[in-house]
Amino acid sequence: MKMNSLTKDFIAIDTNVFVHLFNSQKNKHDHIDKLLTGLVEDEIKLLVDVDRRINKEYEKHLKDWLEKQDDHPGKVALLEYWLEVGNHNYVAVKFVGEL
Repeated sequence: MKMNSLTKDFIAIDTNVFVHLFNSQKNKHDHIDKLLTGLVEDEIKLLVDVDRRINKEYEKHLKDWLEKQDDHPGKVALLEYWLEVGNHNYVAVKFVGEL
């Protein structure tokens, strides 16, 4: 059963959501973990632009987080799932300015 009827097969996720996954002040009661896990369970794929600007944004802001989070293996595994290319759906996007 789908977590909610608002999601279809794909979702765009802002980089800050992934960064806040590791921040207990921003991720009170692990609500971000629950959201991302529910989307994984619903087999939702991440929307990514065909030019891979979003991938570069993720790499720029998330690479260091992944390397520093040895004490949060569950959160790291969750983040790695979302960053895995096989879990992406590429779409054409016309960007205007910064992401």
